[in-house]
Amino acid sequence: MARVSKTVSQQRPDEIIAACRKLYETMSFKEITLSDISRETSFSRPSIYNYFQTKEEIFLAIMEQEHRLWADDLKAIIENNSSMTADSFARHLSASVARREVLLKILCMNLYDIEEHSRLERLVSFKK
Repeated sequence: MARVSKTVSQQRPDEIIAACRKLYETMSFKEITLSDISRETSFSRPSIYNYFQTKEEIFLAIMEQEHRLWADDLKAIIENNSSMTADSFARHLSASVARREVLLKILCMNLYDIEEHSRLERLVSFKK
């Protein structure tokens, strides 16, 4: 029973994160507001605060997802290629980074704002 409620409770922040990702495809970081995110979800703007204090924390969650996906890619590269030349490794690594366009965009353009406007415990958790 507790497992089901945990899954349901995780669906809520995931819906918020997915809405923000969708908006980020067509809008800039600065343009996106919690009201915009709310319109893309089943949540009112005040309800979003139950999960994230700022939009920057939502972007931090996106970065966390992207890092996990990248780590999975890197593990798969290692598991599927027991021996690689330096060139082969570089090609695989380059391809894995190319698949993380959202992560690169956030890191290059929005990291300062995210770090400036996220709670310290969220930043520490992400950086671990």
